[in-house]
Amino acid sequence: FIYNGTDSSNSAGGQDSLQFTKLMTLLGSQYDVQTTNLDKNFETEQPEMLIVAGIKSPLNGAAVDAIKKYLTSNGRALFLLDKVINDPSSTTATPKTTGLEALLSDYGVGLNSDLVYDLALAETIQFSRGQQAFLVPYPFWFKALPADTKFPPTSQIRAVSLLWPGSLTLTQRDGFEAKTIVKTSRNAGVLTGENFNISPDKLTEAAFKPGGKE
Repeated sequence: FIYNGTDSSNSAGGQDSLQFTKLMTLLGSQYDVQTTNLDKNFETEQPEMLIVAGIKSPLNGAAVDAIKKYLTSNGRALFLLDKVINDPSSTTATPKTTGLEALLSDYGVGLNSDLVYDLALAETIQFSRGQQAFLVPYPFWFKALPADTKFPPTSQIRAVSLLWPGSLTLTQRDGFEAKTIVKTSRNAGVLTGENFNISPDKLTEAAFKPGGKE
């Protein structure tokens, strides 16, 4: 397990660290889960699966090379990555790099610096202004639908909640197959830019232009 999330000394970082701890505990109830610094021990032990999550600062060249070597040796990996840093405390989101862009591109996966929204499947959230509370649909949080109900891992799942997700660009590469696991509705789209305002009380209809495709 690789994680280089934000320092827990600030509120956003503390929340990230808490979520990481919860994830480790949940996985640890069924699997032998260990963190790694991609050192010599990682190269010799060769775990059954590598999970890369919570990347807040780009991985260096040595770390990326270690992951690439692991994958080319028939290793399996799960990448939980964001190309946009979301800070709920300041209600802003900013594009970033992970250091893994070139590696993933070799496999035909492109990480886009955007936020996906879905007007049809949006979750309802509550926010306050003064002494008043409001319930509003929040398009950046939505329930994605299984793309294939016969696919065993998702056959018993009705929906997957996604919070501030980004989009992928998939390119065909020889020897690899891409499979869509979850999808949006046709009333979805992406928001691009250098900085995003993700505050629910600042969103306007003009900001959302659904692309008409899943």
